[in-house]
Amino acid sequence: NIVLLDEMNLAHIEQYFASFLSKLEERRGKSEEKPNFPNLDVNLGGTHSYPLPMGRNVLWVGTMNQDETTKSLSDKVLDRGIVINFPRPKTFARRLNLAEREETAPENRRLQTKMWLSWVSSFDEAETKDIIAPYKELVEKINDSISKIGRAIGHRVWQSIENYIWNYPDVRECWFSKNPEQDEDEFKRDLQKKIDPAFEDQLVQKIMPKLRGIETRGESKICLQEIRNAIDSFKNSGHNLNITQGLAL
Repeated sequence: NIVLLDEMNLAHIEQYFASFLSKLEERRGKSEEKPNFPNLDVNLGGTHSYPLPMGRNVLWVGTMNQDETTKSLSDKVLDRGIVINFPRPKTFARRLNLAEREETAPENRRLQTKMWLSWVSSFDEAETKDIIAPYKELVEKINDSISKIGRAIGHRVWQSIENYIWNYPDVRECWFSKNPEQDEDEFKRDLQKKIDPAFEDQLVQKIMPKLRGIETRGESKICLQEIRNAIDSFKNSGHNLNITQGLAL
């Protein structure tokens, strides 16, 4: 099931969503095998609150616009969620020219359990340690730089980055379709090509927002240059990232 919160940043999200964000923290590390998920108390107007279990069978999605009538997202919210930006359309379609939408069959109006479980990757930390190591090292270098200007990240952010990478569709497909006869080095090169765009997503979504509003001189300029150098060095080691185009000084 999906809960859709439309125009969720018309007010500060923390003011009406604080309890939810707190419950998300309690849910970290819990799994379906031991379903001891926290409950979110929903007041339906009566004398008692309805205990809504914060299980993983519900996806929480919000939409928002960015203009003078809305509130920007704080680091607290960005650290706990994934933000996907959609570009403005370059061409416009008239309503009359839009294709007719087919009616959805009743059995397909809900996300099937089999499909949902196929989206949730349970990766082996020991098996993936060497593969993820260079990405983790780059994030640690960037974190060391931004900590000098008071913008450091915590364990939660890295854990979120790694979960995003291993659940990225192209990464999952490459990982689970591995041919036992394939050369190990060749497989790692193929996997790296799939991980790079997922990792770049997370640099944009989780790390770069920490640089909002900083000065471009003094200590902050040094920080930006260190980040650019770290990413350039990462690219020179064989990784495909385009993010430094936005770090021109």
